[in-house]
Amino acid sequence: MKAKALFIGVDRYEDSEIRNLECASADARELSERFAGFGFDTVVLENPNRREVEQAVETATAGLGSGDVFLFFFAGHGFAATGGQDLLFCSDDRFDRLRYNRAGIPFDLVRDETGRCGCHRLFLLDACRSDFQTGLRGAGDARDLCPLSEMAVAEDDEGSIAIMRSCKQYQCSREIASRRHGLFTLALLDVLDWLKELRKDIAFDDSLRQSVSGRMRKIGKLNGLAVSQEPEFMRSGRTAVVLDPQGGCIRLSDGRCDTARSDGGEACVRPGDTRLQSAREIIKRANDFIRAQAYERAFALLSDVQGNCEVLTTLGMMKLDGLGCQRNTTEGILYLRQAAESGSSRALFQLYYRLKTVDSREALRYLTMAADRDDLDALIVLADEYKSAGDFVNMLRCYLRGARLGDRRAVVELENQRRRGVVR
Repeated sequence: MKAKALFIGVDRYEDSEIRNLECASADARELSERFAGFGFDTVVLENPNRREVEQAVETATAGLGSGDVFLFFFAGHGFAATGGQDLLFCSDDRFDRLRYNRAGIPFDLVRDETGRCGCHRLFLLDACRSDFQTGLRGAGDARDLCPLSEMAVAEDDEGSIAIMRSCKQYQCSREIASRRHGLFTLALLDVLDWLKELRKDIAFDDSLRQSVSGRMRKIGKLNGLAVSQEPEFMRSGRTAVVLDPQGGCIRLSDGRCDTARSDGGEACVRPGDTRLQSAREIIKRANDFIRAQAYERAFALLSDVQGNCEVLTTLGMMKLDGLGCQRNTTEGILYLRQAAESGSSRALFQLYYRLKTVDSREALRYLTMAADRDDLDALIVLADEYKSAGDFVNMLRCYLRGARLGDRRAVVELENQRRRGVVR
């Protein structure tokens, strides 16, 4: 098994309008040393331009195939352009609020291109997710540009994907200048060292996120910081990458019950079941019960599944409608929010639908997040929302995006707008 890793740290930006960082390059260097100790063939780029990053990604993944592992680490500025595309800012990118979607490295492109060979991919991103202009031009210890859109983790037939981000949406990712590291990366380094000292396996799953999160809070307290930064983890595929500190090597796990979480892959079944079933098998059986209106049996079956976002979405809808269980709005919304945090655009759309008469502002936020994940129903409804508000520019953007994704409704609406002279 081959294992390659690319570590990128961008502290310095050629454009004087972009605020420089202090610790991104140091994060890349030290983290690369840790992963080299587990057998990764590592490459470090400090303050690269866009072309250098593109070439490094292409070179690093050359020769990788099914069963191999590729790790991508980025520390620096990052933001979401119009339409929710995640972009990572390189040293030669320029500040232009009107045209910022033409700059940066599209994360989706990195994710998809590195998966063509069928390898397992790990992504570690240390960047803020708050205001675009504040992060570029403001002072302080934050690596923020604007909200990074939710990155939908699509299931891959061959290689699994794991993404850990340094903070949740609308939060800042802090640097601690006295420690020469970003808070997230410093906590990750400490956790890796601690687990290695204890000779415990290091699995890229939600248990690692929990350990890093706890360490971040402790570091913040020791350094007098009021930390409002919580890392996020998403994974799809059945295989988990595990670092073995005893052998100083990498191995692959099938992602079953020894893994804390497995979105979309093998599901953990609670104690009491005599055999392990895949999430797909359970969902298929539950759907058969739902079609037969045997809702109680479907709810009982789905309740035994842990860590699957689509199951959480279905449970939330059943709780809200009282199908197969006692109706409970609070629990239903909680299920949907857990599913949304795990990557379900359907859950985001349902949150909009269920909350729009209660909290229209919060409901619109969920709708926008669902549209950012290319949920076609959400894109069309969001376009209608913009239309009602008289925001025809964003309305057209939604329809154009939907049309590019092949949605017939969006194509028809664009044609109507052309006839009215709104679109050329």
